Amino acid sequence: MRVTPWVADRLVCPYDGLSLSRGSTTLQCPRGHAHRIVSGIPILLRDDVEETHWHATQAREAPDEGYPSSTTNGINDYAQKAIAATGGYMYRPVVGRLTEYPIPAVRLPPGRGRTLLDLGCNWGRWSIATARAGYRVVGIDPSLPAVQAAYDVAKQLGVQADFVVGDARFLPFANETFDAVFSYSVLQHFSKSDVRQTLTECARVLNAEGFSLIQMANALGLRSLFHQARRRFREPRLFQVRYWTSRELEDTLSESEAEHVLTVMIDWGRYAELFAYDHGSGILSTENPRCQNLSLPGHHPRDKSSFILSWFKTDAQVSQSASSTLLYFASNGLRVAVVRSIS
Repeated sequence: MRVTPWVADRLVCPYDGLSLSRGSTTLQCPRGHAHRIVSGIPILLRDDVEETHWHATQAREAPDEGYPSSTTNGINDYAQKAIAATGGYMYRPVVGRLTEYPIPAVRLPPGRGRTLLDLGCNWGRWSIATARAGYRVVGIDPSLPAVQAAYDVAKQLGVQADFVVGDARFLPFANETFDAVFSYSVLQHFSKSDVRQTLTECARVLNAEGFSLIQMANALGLRSLFHQARRRFREPRLFQVRYWTSRELEDTLSESEAEHVLTVMIDWGRYAELFAYDHGSGILSTENPRCQNLSLPGHHPRDKSSFILSWFKTDAQVSQSASSTLLYFASNGLRVAVVRSIS
């Protein structure tokens, strides 16, 4: 298999969570569930649940050798085609015309070898970004062509990362495998019940001191309201974005984890020099001048739809309720939420 022995030893069956043993072309659990290894990549998907994306069916039905890959201008063709879907609207003019991989900077503390799971990794842009930041990264995605591309791009860029095909709702990893879980512009496409199930899985695979950084779409953001109005506020279909209110996000956090969540986010924000925090008064300070021209990770400052001026000065707040404490950022229709555990 392409995955390193460290990852292979921590893979479990997505049906029952049991350890897997390797056969010639499959991984098998003691209860008889068999999972194919295609082009060296384990396909750890269930076939008894509704898919989050049609790519899951494609992965289960893939030929043993996987799908062919190619490049244009030295850039993997899957990444060429997927760049707008994974990177944002600003990349539409360069779909199929990339001459370099647009790997974003990630505002996380140095990894120093800590383990990180990238949910919905696709062709690996965030996996590569976090690996460069010093994390030991495992990416997961239901698309086999995407995971094949992720391996190819990581190898091309000289980055070590592991990737598996799997479902975020049924993570095929042992309990407490990771120090961090990261996901950007992925879970917002899930139904809300699937998001809650995924967060439960995130809590399971995180160790006792772990944290997750997950981006969600704010129902009341101006850009979000515009997109909801365009579809006449009807219920989303298939992989369309689901928009969350602050109350819905808060209610996904358990009261027992609220203080831990806030502490993790404060420490992360202070390290990134986004703000200062006075523990005595409980006040956030945004006097740090580096806050004045801040954009969301992965978005170019010239992209007006995602550029955020004085991000924390206008939109950050600490929301406290009986059920949770959550630090969130609600500018331009995007919210970044730190989730440690759920009720």
